[in-house]
Amino acid sequence: MPVPTEIDWRKNAERFYELWDLPNCLGSIDGKHFRIKKLSKTGSCYYNYKGFFSIVLMACADADGIFTTIDVGAAGRNIDGAVFRASAIGKLLEKEKLNIPRDEAFPLKRNLMRPYPQRSLDNEKRQFNYRLSRARKSVVI
Repeated sequence: MPVPTEIDWRKNAERFYELWDLPNCLGSIDGKHFRIKKLSKTGSCYYNYKGFFSIVLMACADADGIFTTIDVGAAGRNIDGAVFRASAIGKLLEKEKLNIPRDEAFPLKRNLMRPYPQRSLDNEKRQFNYRLSRARKSVVI
């Protein structure tokens, strides 16, 4: 899939704000394990924490749930964070080659948003988690 342009990212951000009330969000990322038969000579490499052999599809979707980037084929034993870092989009993000707009409205540089831990929630953090959770639903795989 082609790397989104700066214009694409801006449109994604506008749509995330419009639909999910989440400003400056460029996409929603998640991984999905697909069950496979054990591949010969791979040992437990593809055996995941869910108790079966799998490959991982890592996808980024826009606010409407349309994939903007995908990466498929990582070994199932890897956690989503490791799969993302090894994916094409993860590497491009790390190298700052994703055409992400560079103005004050887009402060994201090398980080991804994640919810606040449940043990430290005040009302402001709870509201952030709610909005982030709603926006993540766009990438249901």
